[in-house]
Amino acid sequence: AEFVRAFHTCTANSTLGSTALVVFGCIVLAALLACCGYIMFQSWQHHRRPGKAAPAAPAAPVAPVDDPEAPHKALQQAATKLEPKPGNARACGGWLDCAGWRSKGKADSVAPPPAPPPVQHPYVPDATYAAGPESEHLLHRDARDEYYERLELQQEEQQRKIEEMRRQVRELQGAGVGPSMVDDGRGVGAYDPPPMASPDEAPENALHRAIQDLKRPGDTAKHIAACQVIADFASDESRKELAVNAGAPAAVVEAMMQDTHDAEAQMVGCTALRLLCASHGEDNELALRVAEAGGVEAVLDAMHFHPSADDVHKEAHRCLKQLALHQSNRVLILSNYGMEKISASMQKHMKDGAMQKVACLALGNLAFEPASKEHISFDIVSTVAQGMRSHGYDVDVQSAGVRALYNMICADPDIFDAVVESGASEAVGDAMARHPEIEEQQEARSIRCGMSDSVH
Repeated sequence: AEFVRAFHTCTANSTLGSTALVVFGCIVLAALLACCGYIMFQSWQHHRRPGKAAPAAPAAPVAPVDDPEAPHKALQQAATKLEPKPGNARACGGWLDCAGWRSKGKADSVAPPPAPPPVQHPYVPDATYAAGPESEHLLHRDARDEYYERLELQQEEQQRKIEEMRRQVRELQGAGVGPSMVDDGRGVGAYDPPPMASPDEAPENALHRAIQDLKRPGDTAKHIAACQVIADFASDESRKELAVNAGAPAAVVEAMMQDTHDAEAQMVGCTALRLLCASHGEDNELALRVAEAGGVEAVLDAMHFHPSADDVHKEAHRCLKQLALHQSNRVLILSNYGMEKISASMQKHMKDGAMQKVACLALGNLAFEPASKEHISFDIVSTVAQGMRSHGYDVDVQSAGVRALYNMICADPDIFDAVVESGASEAVGDAMARHPEIEEQQEARSIRCGMSDSVH
């Protein structure tokens, strides 16, 4: 009122200064009216609200790991804290839904959620449980003790079998049944070389012509034909030394080194080298001269360059078997990891029975060398056992496998554990049950006795 009275007084005596005062007064009056309107609007909005919102649910406490009832208790505590007050419930029309536990028209009490299922602890022998009733502790402890007792009995039984096997091997060795080697005799193998192209030509002339053809580089077809001529010439026992003296081993090795890309050239080369050294007796000087010409390295390279060629590996194993008839050659093959490479080849060509036979014979000849102890391993023993199981009805594979296992046992008595654990002794027992020839082998009996109290 005072402001309005002053306003009228100023307007009645208006001058230039009083005009500015009038304008300023109008602005202040408008601001006051705006503030009053805002306050009245907020008061009106406050009075039309139906009620207060329910308080936010507090975070549930973290349940301890070792208390299986902790989740249930935590949910009950959260439900108690979320219980609404009667005034708020009436203001909301009797409707309040706390996390789905209550509904309209229900009682004020909160229904707890279903209890969680009990924790199931799987049995592990070495596990230690920190939760559960005392009966559960006792149950797991009894099961764990039973497991270790059974394991100890199995270990004692296995050790008894190993000792029995060692005793039988010592008895056989005392009776003169030691490790032995096998050769091809005349040398007829899986690959029989064709006859010479010119039957009327003198064999000696054909040999010299073939050696000259092998020395010509870059002609794989001539190299293959020349190796076939040399293999046919060396298939006669009386002409082997003549071919070796003429330089046939070195010529064949040279051609194989040039034709590493051709699987047939590698196969006929291995055949020629095998026939050049195939001879009876442990002191096989022809085999030594073939190895001195590079025969061992050439054969192992042929296996390396053609890992999937069955014929190449088959002839390579036969050649290694013959080369291993000489002591120096066995050491050379072992130093080039020949046993490991033969075992890897057996794994890759497990379905080929003829391959398994010649590979086992090669391993048996190599195991005749005492130095093979450093190369005999569980993997090699297991591979021989796998080959015997894969071809259980092939008596030749079974006989070769028994001979290889026995020679490896004689070379390394510590391999008894591997023979039992890999199932090789069981494979020998199956072979004896299927084949009377295997049952008559003293080597098979000595291996099998580790799995039975009686010697078959």
